[in-house]
Amino acid sequence: MSWSKWYLLNDRSNANGFVIKRYRKKPNGKTAWESLPRGEYKNLDASGVEALLRRKNASLEVERLEAESRYNFDHAYINIRAKERFAAYIQSRANDQNHVTTMLGYLDQHVFQFFVLIKKQPDPRTWHKYEQDWGAWLVSKQKLSASTIKQVVQVCNRFTKFLSTRIYPEKLAVVALEPLGRKKLVAMKESSEEHHRYKFISHKRFEEICQALALQNCQVLPAIILAYHFGLRISETYGLDQKSFYAEHLLVSRQLKSFTDSKMRLGPLKTLDHRKVPYWFMTPQRAYQKVKALKPMGPYTLNKAVNEALEPFGHMSHDLRRSFITRALRHYHHRDVQMAVGHRDIRTTLFYAQDDRSFANKQLSLVDLDGDPAPT
Repeated sequence: MSWSKWYLLNDRSNANGFVIKRYRKKPNGKTAWESLPRGEYKNLDASGVEALLRRKNASLEVERLEAESRYNFDHAYINIRAKERFAAYIQSRANDQNHVTTMLGYLDQHVFQFFVLIKKQPDPRTWHKYEQDWGAWLVSKQKLSASTIKQVVQVCNRFTKFLSTRIYPEKLAVVALEPLGRKKLVAMKESSEEHHRYKFISHKRFEEICQALALQNCQVLPAIILAYHFGLRISETYGLDQKSFYAEHLLVSRQLKSFTDSKMRLGPLKTLDHRKVPYWFMTPQRAYQKVKALKPMGPYTLNKAVNEALEPFGHMSHDLRRSFITRALRHYHHRDVQMAVGHRDIRTTLFYAQDDRSFANKQLSLVDLDGDPAPT
């Protein structure tokens, strides 16, 4: 992948009236845009912005060369040709191109980064000597969840197996790595769930969160509000427009798929079925105002921004959908709720529901009830 130079683009939704972006070409031929943080230029005048662009683009060539050379090894077993053949191999066996790109990124950032760049061991036959150190290094990277670490280990073993069976048969014998046992991964997952224990968001608590995010000028607040009151997945909020609003329900039929060339691309829902969500918790007028306030961005940027906004309050993006289901089941028939959220199986809907009841922990004295003593 190669980055372009930084461009100054018109953007009426931005307070400055413009935005600074650059793009890169992915292996699948698609284009992904990256925006320069507005804080770097929001207080600059025209000449200051021009100088900033010159400085950024002057260092671009150095950054490009460093990025290209960082993982381009020329070892007998790991080299650019072997990596390209492995990429073609997994692409031929996967339907989701985004998943393929993610796996290749894991290989560079979490496998080659450790064994080749840190440990100076480009020969995969020696990697098993450092697997415990690798496991500790992966765990120390706080942004890696237990499921992500599991995928990293899987793609590592898949790559070394591909080398030994497809490229260098009978010449390269490697040992499958297991830097973290199953018990360790389960413990990590349980620890993460314990940290994120309170998933249901009450209406009162949600109002407090919205007030705090409004003060921070949070750009994804409209999407958060829509997801909470309609049980939408975050990407589905961007599939709404004026034609989505009917007299008695909101029609959910599309979701955000990509953001290229400053244009959002929409696609079918996860279940491929349209669904109708009644206006149980929000009026269509207020909902439409939130739809109009949505800021264009890509699905990855959107989900990351929503999770970063909710994380200080102990929540994640899917808690919005979970809270809608829990609230709706308190007032409406479970089959109606199932249809509103688009689950094929009612058990999935009921699994999302949480106990949101709160009771005062105070013992009742039965003697005080009509003066009658408690039964023995």
